[in-house]
Amino acid sequence: MTFKADTDGATLGAAITTTAKHFRAVTGTNANGGLFPLWTTAQADLPFDIRVGPAPGWTGERMTVRDIQGPPGNFLSGDDTDFDATAGNWTGAGNAAVAQVASPAHSGAGALRIRSLAAGDMTCASCTAANILTQGMACSPGDVILCSVWFETAAPARTCNIGAGFYTNAGVSVSTLMSSASILDSASAYTKISGTVVGSRSCR
Repeated sequence: MTFKADTDGATLGAAITTTAKHFRAVTGTNANGGLFPLWTTAQADLPFDIRVGPAPGWTGERMTVRDIQGPPGNFLSGDDTDFDATAGNWTGAGNAAVAQVASPAHSGAGALRIRSLAAGDMTCASCTAANILTQGMACSPGDVILCSVWFETAAPARTCNIGAGFYTNAGVSVSTLMSSASILDSASAYTKISGTVVGSRSCR
């Protein structure tokens, strides 16, 4: 009996039933900071068996994987992702002002500058709270929200984190959840951070 070694450490994106034929697996990050690598991209590897259950002991259910689909594409698009011409819909969301700048850019022609208004933590968001129902990402309770950002500092290094703010269908704030991942950014190069939070309703 052979099990796929690459699947070790993956977690379910949401609870599944004993009759489920499809499920979402969150595989984490790879050594170079890439987000959620696929178990395999080779059709010849399929099908293969996995065992889903708690460790140690490997009790649980044996499953046969017959198809793999990649993680969802980026919800954001255009200047909201590359900041080549504008800051897009991004906004300060706590002790911060944002602006598009040409340098230092990770790739392309621009970047988003986040500047604190006073001492303490600063936060920005992909849209204003007022526009969450039209510019936020719709999600359901239990959905795994995949977050990924590149950071570079123009000042002494700071601890950076990522997450999402959640709202009801009426646009009322419910909570802001931060990923367990964090990095210390650098003034000499961009550093990537990737992580997940579990969703409810719309988020930004």
